[in-house]
Amino acid sequence: MQTDQAIQERLESAKQRWSTAGSPAKRWKAFKELVCAVFEAIPGMEVQAIERRPGGDDVDMVLWNEGTDPVGEDLDRVILVECKDWSGPVGGDSVRELLQRITSRGLHSGVLVTSSGFSKDALEEARRSLSRDQVRLLLLDGKALEKVASAEDARGVLKQKHAALLLS
Repeated sequence: MQTDQAIQERLESAKQRWSTAGSPAKRWKAFKELVCAVFEAIPGMEVQAIERRPGGDDVDMVLWNEGTDPVGEDLDRVILVECKDWSGPVGGDSVRELLQRITSRGLHSGVLVTSSGFSKDALEEARRSLSRDQVRLLLLDGKALEKVASAEDARGVLKQKHAALLLS
């Protein structure tokens, strides 16, 4: 288990690399590292990053949720994560594509992370997926990622996004 100090240092380092990356490829890699650091800060979450294959789907990582932290209790043991380091908002089509990937694998949990934000259609599609497909798709934006500086912050962001999905 990582110490609070080690978690804080890793998160700060990942944010710094992301904000100063020069090329799009370096920025993308740094963004994925930040997302990994955020999830690995949560006790019981283990990240398996996936190297994309040409012609493969856009799933970037799989979270293994041991369920040892209450923030992950309502989520599957296996959670698909897709990362979008985009300058503009992620739309409903991207949400629908990830939902299809989740359900085609017999899963019920996923996370879509973007460096920017989400369109109204994307937010509505994530809400509909909960009642229609019983899929919990958490949407994390760049503002939420920037606020994460500790394990407690990471837990808080997931709780906030989970509550937003359930109460919308």
